[in-house]
Amino acid sequence: ANFIRIGCAAHFINKILEYSLCNSNIDCDDIQQLFKYIHNIVVYLRSCHNQSKLSKKLQIFVKTRWCSAYDMISSFIDVYPDLNGVISDKSRKSILAGIDFDETLAFAKYLKYFVDVTELLSAEKTPTMHLVLPFKQRLINLSKPDTNDPNSIIKLKKYIENQIPTYWELDDIHYMAAVLHPKMKHLQICSNKDKKKAYDLLKKEINKRHENTCFYISAHQINAPVGSATSLQPTLTTSPDSNDFLSECFDQISTAAIAPNTNDELKRYLQSNDNLIHDDEDLLIFWKRQKVFYPTMYSIACEILIVPATNTAAERLFSASGKTITNTRTRLATEKVDKLMFIKKNLLTLKEIFVKNGKLHDAHTQDNYDATGKKGEKRSYEDDSDDDNENDNGDDDNDDDNDIIFTDGET
Repeated sequence: ANFIRIGCAAHFINKILEYSLCNSNIDCDDIQQLFKYIHNIVVYLRSCHNQSKLSKKLQIFVKTRWCSAYDMISSFIDVYPDLNGVISDKSRKSILAGIDFDETLAFAKYLKYFVDVTELLSAEKTPTMHLVLPFKQRLINLSKPDTNDPNSIIKLKKYIENQIPTYWELDDIHYMAAVLHPKMKHLQICSNKDKKKAYDLLKKEINKRHENTCFYISAHQINAPVGSATSLQPTLTTSPDSNDFLSECFDQISTAAIAPNTNDELKRYLQSNDNLIHDDEDLLIFWKRQKVFYPTMYSIACEILIVPATNTAAERLFSASGKTITNTRTRLATEKVDKLMFIKKNLLTLKEIFVKNGKLHDAHTQDNYDATGKKGEKRSYEDDSDDDNENDNGDDDNDDDNDIIFTDGET
């Protein structure tokens, strides 16, 4: 099979922010100085044991921890009124006096956009690949300088506005995935260049699948009116809140009637009024309902939308495994570690299943019974084999831990 590497979107965002705050000679000296002042005070308070006197724990910036710059500034803002009474060091008092609080608020407000995008792209239960292209453009739009911003924020925005298009790399599936969301299929938020590229890529993929699989739609499906798909969908009565980050990427609702072309799946999809039942509906569920009307696009959606936009889930699981295998727990078998990680990742889902089936109570009762058994007796679920005698010495040779891999379906 052919493999394509997809860069982690959250990694790109984090690196852009890191460069803007830590690299010199980029004309962001003022905001970097503010950031250093805040970092200096936070480090001081955390090291001199005065943090216990504050109403909230101060967070510190760590390059490898996503969104930690915003976390540090946000926690600093929360305790700012108490700092004069807590800081006793004269040099730190002088640094605190040099911090412009209004500028800090504007700084935090701007960074919050990147935090919101990172969190939305890191969702584990719903598709996220379709969000990358519109969110990238949304961040570019939000980085355009505003005359009401402090001069330091204007310079920061200019730098990031120029960095996002060049540093944040997109793959073909990012463009195709964006069209697969019914509320963003016209890509009104994107440039004409990106819009054309997305449509051309999707058309090419549809044609390739028709040629490779010799897939033909039956006559009654071809001749079915566009309204057939629409009639099955409930009508949305309200639009999402205008302050919602995702809703800002949606297309504007159009009431203009367009003559349908039933010979082209993409054209019929773009001209239809098919929509989500509600804003929180899973995009894969939407395409499952559209399978009869857009069979080729449905097959594309099933392959593309299952690819995560970030590797956040894998990073979290990797961190959890590091806490499971410690210096005192080195004899865990690979299979047992896999099972522990599976339970940790799916604990809530498994709990719901067991509670629904009444098995959780039964298992708890059995555990209590086994606990009172005679010493040395084996419980029913214990195995005589000693899996823990195996050592997991496997080496991870993959250095590209910020990449996501998926197959394009060709073998």
